[in-house]
Amino acid sequence: MWPLPISKKQLNKLGKRLSLHSTPEREDLLSLNQVLLAYQAILDDVKGSLDDIGLPATTRVKTTSTLIEKLRRESSMSLSRVQDIAGARIIVNGGRLEQDQVVKRIIDFFAPEHDVLPRAIDRRTTPSSGYRAVHVVIHPSGVPVEIQVRTELQNAWAQLFEGLADRWGRAIRYGGNPDQPRRVVMRLSRRRSLTRQSLMGMLTFASEEIDRIERLETYIESIRSFVSEVDSGTHKHWSLDDSGQLKPITGDDATDAMIHYRRIRRAFMETMESLLPDRRARGRLIRRHVPRNHSPTPQFVLERIHGCNLAVADLERARDEEFRHRTGATRLILDTLQRRLELGGPT
Repeated sequence: MWPLPISKKQLNKLGKRLSLHSTPEREDLLSLNQVLLAYQAILDDVKGSLDDIGLPATTRVKTTSTLIEKLRRESSMSLSRVQDIAGARIIVNGGRLEQDQVVKRIIDFFAPEHDVLPRAIDRRTTPSSGYRAVHVVIHPSGVPVEIQVRTELQNAWAQLFEGLADRWGRAIRYGGNPDQPRRVVMRLSRRRSLTRQSLMGMLTFASEEIDRIERLETYIESIRSFVSEVDSGTHKHWSLDDSGQLKPITGDDATDAMIHYRRIRRAFMETMESLLPDRRARGRLIRRHVPRNHSPTPQFVLERIHGCNLAVADLERARDEEFRHRTGATRLILDTLQRRLELGGPT
């Protein structure tokens, strides 16, 4: 059953009139308010469903002025197809892995309930003016509702950016320049100052750094998973028995050692390729820990496994230290700018 007070055809005609007229008719504004009240009721139901599956969310329905502005900016967009009139926001405590898990839970939960399948829009690899998140669009009763899923860093960046957009003009949300781009917002020294335009450059850098940090966190999780599988003997290429010896395959020690070594060499090379972008550094590690050997002994294979584990553990520690340093520096930038915003600056 269509949940809005007017038909989809009437809704699109209403949107067209609102986008064309500089001063909307009173009747059109009243109709739009009724539509937004209906969206609010739909959104309340969505929030209840998210609460039920342990995903508490904040929600909002676009204001009349914001929606009319969007219709005028995107004149070809039909009102019934605007997917973010009603929106929910979920902030995950972890990084991208947790974000992906939450997105999957939302899709799995709402897919059986709605005729239109949920659709995920990944704005992490293709950000909009630096904004990164994953949006899931669901269609309760055929009406689009957008659920934003953000990490803490993505949310901190977005909150700061939105606060600046309210002060410096909403054009920056769509790739435009701030109002008065050369206006000084911060004195760095007697000769150096920070303008609105240069601060926007800092935010762009922070957005890119957040992307690098979250990719790095994913790499670290992959390393930890690799180490855990090796330690437990469940890795597909590491075949050790409970006593830490190579599991028999053919019954011939020499043949088994050769098969095992080929497996661990391939696994280590694949792991390093995904975790270590520097090709030369990767090559040195591979030659050091899994050199070519056409007749390895069981003892040699066990030594190589031990060496590979140490190499991966060292890489994990280095990446973890880099992750903590970059995260701390980025949080400091965002927190400093946010405090200045709350205290009345940047202006």
